[in-house]
Amino acid sequence: MDRRSAARLAANFVGRLGRAYLQERSVIGGFATVNNSSERVVYTSPAWLPFALTLVTGGAYLIVWAGRSWSTMKRERGDAEMRPLWHALSLVVPFYMIFRVHAHFRTLNELLARVGARKRANLAIAVGAFAGFPLTFIATGAFRTGLRDGSVLLIAALCAGVVAGYGQHHLNAYLRSRTGAALVSRVGVPEWIALVFFGILMASYVLASWTALLPSGSPS
Repeated sequence: MDRRSAARLAANFVGRLGRAYLQERSVIGGFATVNNSSERVVYTSPAWLPFALTLVTGGAYLIVWAGRSWSTMKRERGDAEMRPLWHALSLVVPFYMIFRVHAHFRTLNELLARVGARKRANLAIAVGAFAGFPLTFIATGAFRTGLRDGSVLLIAALCAGVVAGYGQHHLNAYLRSRTGAALVSRVGVPEWIALVFFGILMASYVLASWTALLPSGSPS
């Protein structure tokens, strides 16, 4: 068998394998599901993942999570008027962003109610945690708290992380109720890489900010 025949045989094998794989898989609400003969499993992001990614990116990942979760809810509602990109970008618009976070969790609660789930997101917690993100920077500047830049960023990122983790927790609750399937948490390689990379950057920034408080040493 020459090289060309071997390559063609390998390509055909990979193609058949890929088609068989895709036939066993479907997508529900943007999360991959695998249908086995014994049970139905939904693979989704664990709630801690968007919290951690938001924390290590200084709050920036919240915008990504908002767009992805809004896209999931758009498919679930079948609402063409929901625009994930503009919804995500609205979270950087002063004042208006508060209303968009409220709308995000209100829509999530509507989905939970539609499938008869008892769990509901507390809108006050979601909006309050989100408001803590910009208010941390505003309060630090207005009241001269003396906090180092690293501490301010860490506190603000924690507030944003609570929003993402809290929202993902309730989105998973909706998927569990809607599909009746067991949820299996899955973290991909890109997410692990992002956690390590941005975690190192965040830790380095915070430590550098804190070490600036240390005395420089005794004068000679």
